[in-house]
Amino acid sequence: DSVSAIGRALRQKSSEVSASAAAGSLYALALLDVTDETGVFLVAKVLPRCLGQSSNQELVNIAFALVVLDLPGGELLSFALERLAPQAESLDTVGVHALRIVAHAVKYPEALRPRMRQSFEDVEVKRRCVKGLQQVLLKTHRMVIQCPTMSSKLQKALERYFQELQVPHLHEQAVGPYVPDF
Repeated sequence: DSVSAIGRALRQKSSEVSASAAAGSLYALALLDVTDETGVFLVAKVLPRCLGQSSNQELVNIAFALVVLDLPGGELLSFALERLAPQAESLDTVGVHALRIVAHAVKYPEALRPRMRQSFEDVEVKRRCVKGLQQVLLKTHRMVIQCPTMSSKLQKALERYFQELQVPHLHEQAVGPYVPDF
């Protein structure tokens, strides 16, 4: 499969992988929900060496990916958030939205997958993550994130079905940082 082939190529060229390539790869794995050894490799071997060179957007992508994937990356997450905190006002709305999702995951660690949750058992790591997120959220709390809702054909059909069955429901209501269909 092509994702595995890309993972093998990344592992073979580990010393040449840039901060940008590592952040982009980890973010892509998170979006695809791929939990193979490539993510573990990036967290263990590549990111510690190049995290200090990452741009703000790359740090946001790394933070988001770390909470989505089941990786023991609490220490890396705390470092990324500490680096982002002073620059929080310069983040775009997409980055702020991603960090608000990260904040919900840190606030409710039971939402994290097991290995990431376990990395939060280190009280100092969790404290640094919370502190970094508080600073980011404080600096960006006035930023309005536009999340236009787009109803699908399936959603419209389900809504008619719910109405016909007289099932109480709310559509497109905010639940934390998400806006689910129902």
